[in-house]
Amino acid sequence: MTNRLLLLFTAIVSVVVLSSCGNKANDNTLYEIAVAEDSRLLPAELLDKWIVSPDSVVRERTAYAIGIVGEPTTFERLRQLLSDQCESVQRAAAFAAGQVADSASQDKLIVLSNSTNASVRRSALDALSKIGTPAASARLSTVLNDDNEESSTRALVAQWMFRLKDTESQNALIAQAMSDDDYIRERTFYSLMRRSVKDAQPLFLMGLNDKVAQTQIFAINGLSRISDTSASSAVQPLLLSQNSRVQYHAVNFMAKFGIVEALPVLINLTAVDRDPYVRTAAVQALGKFKDNQSALTLMELLNDADINVASAALVAYSALGRPNAATFAQLFVGDSDPRKRVAAAQAFGTIKTDTARTMLEYLFADPVPLVRGEALDQLFGFDKPNLTDRFIESALADSDYMPVAIATNKVATDRLMQHLASLRNVYYANQHIENQQSVLDALIELADSVSDKAPLATLADSALHHSDFNIRKRGRELASKLMLKIPGTEDKFESDLTPERFDLLYNRTDSPRVRITTARGEIVIELYPEIAPKAVANFLKLADSGFYNNRIWHRVVPDFVIQDGCPRGDGWGSPGYEIRCEYNHLPFERGSVGMATSGKDTGGSQYFICHSAQPHLDGRYTVFGKVISGLDIVDQIQLGDSITSVTQITTGVK
Repeated sequence: MTNRLLLLFTAIVSVVVLSSCGNKANDNTLYEIAVAEDSRLLPAELLDKWIVSPDSVVRERTAYAIGIVGEPTTFERLRQLLSDQCESVQRAAAFAAGQVADSASQDKLIVLSNSTNASVRRSALDALSKIGTPAASARLSTVLNDDNEESSTRALVAQWMFRLKDTESQNALIAQAMSDDDYIRERTFYSLMRRSVKDAQPLFLMGLNDKVAQTQIFAINGLSRISDTSASSAVQPLLLSQNSRVQYHAVNFMAKFGIVEALPVLINLTAVDRDPYVRTAAVQALGKFKDNQSALTLMELLNDADINVASAALVAYSALGRPNAATFAQLFVGDSDPRKRVAAAQAFGTIKTDTARTMLEYLFADPVPLVRGEALDQLFGFDKPNLTDRFIESALADSDYMPVAIATNKVATDRLMQHLASLRNVYYANQHIENQQSVLDALIELADSVSDKAPLATLADSALHHSDFNIRKRGRELASKLMLKIPGTEDKFESDLTPERFDLLYNRTDSPRVRITTARGEIVIELYPEIAPKAVANFLKLADSGFYNNRIWHRVVPDFVIQDGCPRGDGWGSPGYEIRCEYNHLPFERGSVGMATSGKDTGGSQYFICHSAQPHLDGRYTVFGKVISGLDIVDQIQLGDSITSVTQITTGVK
């Protein structure tokens, strides 16, 4: 039900032109808009020309560009486009107004939310949920409770209301929690869960017995978020659900609150024939209990053939406080698989004895950055200032940027001003953009507390003249915190979009597909060049070059995402450059392919595939494809699984 309705919504909103409102746009003008958007700088004189263009495609693309760039001085022009006579422009302007959360667009969005065009109406309602004003909330509540409104629209409104916080919208959601419509009910439970509504406790309890598995999951997580331990007896039967996703969330509930009555079932769920995600979660859960049976079960699992299970067993066992935990952890220190050495570091961080600290110092010298980084994180947990200072200085001198980033974050979080000089040295000496970004982030956080601001002012000036846009952006922020005079000229990315490249990216009529060959089977993805041309072109370029071959799935979060594309295999890697975000209307649903980022315009090679719908990602990450074959393989992928190849297999005509 969920996927069918979301696919319907996707089909409606992903059409570039909803209705014919003018002649085909001149490619030269569209090229100008694309370059301006790519540069993240929209010149006022060009905007004024574009928003009154007789061509609706120009006006539509202008609205999108304003929403993606997000410069407040351009929002007034966006409001003008909300009153455009062309529905495709209205839709684009509504989406953009939501992206930038322009509260001044509220009244015009409310008008558009009454449009007879379903796509325009839904885009306006989605935008109102992002703006979140009282009037916006009132309008959404009215639509949700309107029995004459299309049920699929009401369901989407219920989903979007997770962004709101007011009582009126909360009451509207509660009123729909018992809806006869499965999808309205499911999406209502989603928002009640995300908002942690305590008044929905009786509804969450009823939702545990819902006929829709996804609603059961939202009910479990809703009870977890409001910390209702009294619901444990009602949740416990779901440990035996025939749906492994429901089981997984039920296990996490029992683990969070340490429900002793669930122990026998949790131990049974660690058996080798169980769903791998459920099994690993059950192993982790046993670390919450101090009983002998949990300890014996975990000891047996330390030698499990599944490295993820064995690693989870060690970390869980170390939490039991048994005196032999350090001995078991030491057995993992020499393992050839870094996942086990990371688990050893986590275990020693829990044990917190002098021996554990010594072993962590040993792991802090590991050749693999992921292990060094985890050891450093755990060493900080010993709360010994003199040792912390020593570890920070050592990490700042590391040849890899992961320990540097962890150390700079520690300096900023704990406001350890004695390391300011070292941070500045890292910025000047290393020339790693990742290191420089980490240092600038820390200095921005600390700037208010610095007495001698002159050295920071010099560094900020250096950052302002850096070749990298994101460094310059941070430099401007640091200069602002220091109350320095900032150059009056507006900054921008240097766009490499030539007319020829524009034509190649933006005028594609094919539908490229890619095959991901993994250790567990094949996954086929259809890409969306008409929606996210730069992300698709970048992905295909990397695939064609063999960049993705012989990698691993470095991040797996059950019932959330699997993630690939890191050349280091630890989530900290990139292709050596960054690409712009291309936020769009497409929702993140089961099988959606998105560009992983660490902030706006920081994408590169890493991408993720959704296990299930993730509405909180909508408009915040770039959707650029969808799994069309092999979703069962996506569900089987485990952390560390290998990827043999990523290959373009067709450019099938639409």
